[in-house]
Amino acid sequence: MSQPTLSRIVSGDRAAKIPEILAIAWATGHTYAELAGLTKVADRVQCVARATNGSDMEGMRQKLLAYIELNDYLDDQAIPATVSRETEEHER
Repeated sequence: MSQPTLSRIVSGDRAAKIPEILAIAWATGHTYAELAGLTKVADRVQCVARATNGSDMEGMRQKLLAYIELNDYLDDQAIPATVSRETEEHER
């Protein structure tokens, strides 16, 4: 994506297309849903954890949000959770 295109998107002079939103999301470490305003997962998540080994709470929260948003997306697409063979054998 060119710098002028990005500038127009950021300033609101041009609407972003889906591939551009995906590129911006990837470059900034966000999800498409976050940038497109399609998810409210971040509003529902509360984190309480002890940060150790140089980790920080915000970093842990961002990783957690990525997994929760993926789960939310898969639910919206009606994609079922997979079950391991070990679990299936245990249930028999």
